[in-house]
Amino acid sequence: MEPMNNIETVTEAALWAGRQQAFAVIGGKCSSAKAACLKEIHDAKTYEHLGVTWEEFCSKYAGISRTQADELIRRFNDLGAEYFRLAEIARVSTSAYRAIAPHIDGETIELQGEQIGRAHV
Repeated sequence: MEPMNNIETVTEAALWAGRQQAFAVIGGKCSSAKAACLKEIHDAKTYEHLGVTWEEFCSKYAGISRTQADELIRRFNDLGAEYFRLAEIARVSTSAYRAIAPHIDGETIELQGEQIGRAHV
């Protein structure tokens, strides 16, 4: 893979920032995608190509504090996208999620031996 030139690098950083902003506008329904975008931006350090620090990126482009962004990334790393998908439809603490996580399989939750999913909602 060839290294990206400066224009490509800045464009890539701007695209990731734009994706994250779009998810922020849409709201909580995209919290998993927002967390995934923030993780990509943070891990690849694409924010640096915009000439800002991670903290500056969070406040200026993501509209959240660095602490909030770091917490979203931590939850995404620890609990996965499934946690965010469940949190979109029901309030669930991280401890409660950890307790029920073994009963979650993709888009379904096993409850008393019955698989409950989107089709049941």
